Amino acid sequence: MADRMTDRVYLQRGGIVRLEQVGTRVTCHSGVLWLTFADDPRDVLLEVGEAFVVDREGLTLVCAI
Repeated sequence: MADRMTDRVYLQRGGIVRLEQVGTRVTCHSGVLWLTFADDPRDVLLEVGEAFVVDREGLTLVCAI
């Protein structure tokens, strides 16, 4: 069983990850991450050292830009 607090995904520029779980913490360790949410007008940009906790149900896309 994976410890969800330590799961990490490494993205190269243009890489995309699909998230569908409320409470998932996304932290940017290098570069910039763009988060966009299905049926939600918000977009979030994360720079190095910033984090965001997914606060809604549904699809969240994380893209390394």
